[in-house]
Amino acid sequence: MSGQYKPFWEITRDALKYCGAALGLDLAATQSDALMGQYARLSAFPENLQALQRMRASGLPLAILTNGNPDMIGQAVESAGMSKLFSAVLSADQVRRYKVDASVYQLAPDHFGCAASELLFVSSNGWDVCGATWYGFKTFWVNRSKAPAEVLDVSPTVMGHSLTEVADLVCGESAPRV
Repeated sequence: MSGQYKPFWEITRDALKYCGAALGLDLAATQSDALMGQYARLSAFPENLQALQRMRASGLPLAILTNGNPDMIGQAVESAGMSKLFSAVLSADQVRRYKVDASVYQLAPDHFGCAASELLFVSSNGWDVCGATWYGFKTFWVNRSKAPAEVLDVSPTVMGHSLTEVADLVCGESAPRV
């Protein structure tokens, strides 16, 4: 909102420094680097790979729309064995803004060559689903923790608790609750 931009990787490193200071930890550069390196090896939720494979096998084009840097996300996707499932990693870094800025969400319709209303935006972040809904996407909130909905005068199109439910919906098997 301020018009300032700093790559997400740098913001993540700054957040780690802040957390260390807040907890009274004096993290050496090697410790900080080791913790940051864990981003490249983050584990996906157990059902995600199979759910994404089902969606891809059904002919659906899939992309990632992220605030993360392309290299950062690319490493994590590769580590999770998902690199061949996505047609693109669309990064906020391309427009030097962050979600919920409209220019970030516009990356998806531009990539797919269609209106936002023709796309299903899926996220486990309630705030991101709100932003995407405001932007005009159909949305699916993967609410794993059964958290209360954000109070922002907008609701996801569909809500479920796992990516399997997204695959069920888009592959025509069973519909999660709205």
